[in-house]
Amino acid sequence: SATAIMLLTLKKLGATAQYYLPNRFIDGYGLTVDVIKKLQEKFNPELIITVDCGISCAKEVEYAKENGIDIIITDHHEIPDVIPSTVVINPKLEKQDYPFRELCGTGVALKVSQALIGNESNEFLPIASIATIADIVSLREENRAIVALGMKLFEDYLPVGIKMLFKENKISLKKATSTDIAFKIAPKINSS
Repeated sequence: SATAIMLLTLKKLGATAQYYLPNRFIDGYGLTVDVIKKLQEKFNPELIITVDCGISCAKEVEYAKENGIDIIITDHHEIPDVIPSTVVINPKLEKQDYPFRELCGTGVALKVSQALIGNESNEFLPIASIATIADIVSLREENRAIVALGMKLFEDYLPVGIKMLFKENKISLKKATSTDIAFKIAPKINSS
């Protein structure tokens, strides 16, 4: 979900952007030196933007920089002792003005999208709402707003495949609840 939001946002800005989803069984978790090497071979990137990972990858970021690749980390995981020496967007960072620390990785991607394209990012709220519920973050404050606003936009902006998943599970797009998403929709998406 975070990857989709980031990719679509960059494309709206006219960027030529590709994506890579690491396979945990083959690549390990998140940003690794081997993943960076794969990206070099496949895309020869000038910039890598991580979503939902990278906060604990200081050595990997240094490897990328030594190979001429800039990195932007977007993540929501706990802050390690050593933070990568690059641009890091994480609501849990200390000494920042951002008021809400409990966004999921997709919520962070949504916030980046909002900063870059403003209200055009509203079309991503339905995906962010499902991801927020699926990631089992607290549904309070900003997370609650993302979920509530996103669920109101299901009919307008959910991708057709997700709409079909709702239909197959006999869940109304207008009357879906967070329980429907948590126990019927999210497990099917996660299993794939």
